[in-house]
Amino acid sequence: MAEALDDRYGANFYRDLKTRTWDILNSLTHTGMLQLAQRFTKHEIKSSYTAGQIFEITCIATTCLLLLISGWWVSA
Repeated sequence: MAEALDDRYGANFYRDLKTRTWDILNSLTHTGMLQLAQRFTKHEIKSSYTAGQIFEITCIATTCLLLLISGWWVSA
């Protein structure tokens, strides 16, 4: 999909975004090691996300949302 969007708009933005974020997003959502590691604090089942990790995933999610709705803004 990223390639199709870039080909349609003559850009390399979506390919680059996918390249930079794909591995971490999969590891955070598809029971990857990052997600599993964040479920434990020492010997307790308790979230252990750092402030930096929360900031990073919030920025990625916000970027994806803005990209999604930008098409509607342009067409309005």
